[in-house]
Amino acid sequence: MIHNEAPAIRERLAAIEGVQAVTRGWPKRLDALPVIAVHKAADTPVCFRDDREHIAELEYLIRIFTNRAEEADAIAVEVDALMEDMGYVRTFSYDDDGEEARMEALRYRKYV
Repeated sequence: MIHNEAPAIRERLAAIEGVQAVTRGWPKRLDALPVIAVHKAADTPVCFRDDREHIAELEYLIRIFTNRAEEADAIAVEVDALMEDMGYVRTFSYDDDGEEARMEALRYRKYV
């Protein structure tokens, strides 16, 4: 079974005040920030019953693109709360100052 919670995640993240767009892929424009990108990182069957998938591990990578570190930090707190509310646990985070934008990446996991 293929799981896809990206539409529900994108819908929830789009409600964060000030976010200009929530995309499925890398933002095409960096002049209208902040932008959040949602990527499915994994959909891995981890338990089978009667030769059928019973439990799967889902992972999503959320990337926040902003102009300022403080803005990325504030949005990350809201993203974290929304993802936790959806049953996800943050497993990894990092940030990177690029030439055109700051990116904060957060990885989340849950079992379904």
